[in-house]
Amino acid sequence: MIGGVAAGAVLGLAAAELSARVSGSRLALASGAGLVTAAAIYPLARRERGEGVALEGAVLAGAGLLTALAGTRPTDPRIRRTLAGAWAAHALFDLLRGPTSDSRLPGWYPAVCAGYDVAYAARTAL
Repeated sequence: MIGGVAAGAVLGLAAAELSARVSGSRLALASGAGLVTAAAIYPLARRERGEGVALEGAVLAGAGLLTALAGTRPTDPRIRRTLAGAWAAHALFDLLRGPTSDSRLPGWYPAVCAGYDVAYAARTAL
């Protein structure tokens, strides 16, 4: 698990650095779009629409709302920090939720994703 978290952290730092360089003042919008993608993975990886899909849908909806807000004020540092907090919260979601029995996600995925999320959050909060 520690190796997965470390690998995810390296990927998260690299992605955050690339996002900052490419999107510049619109980092919050890029961060939001990435968060929506991360939030969509769990419900999209399900084999069936069973128990827990409502929670995953709520996480996805929240990410979408934050991204919409980022689109209205992409240079506001408070929005960027709020999104960084949402990325960190998603890491907790990864570790607590993990893939369910009806998920197509491999067992190593939550640790890698959590490492990515925390590193991305830390870099984009600056």
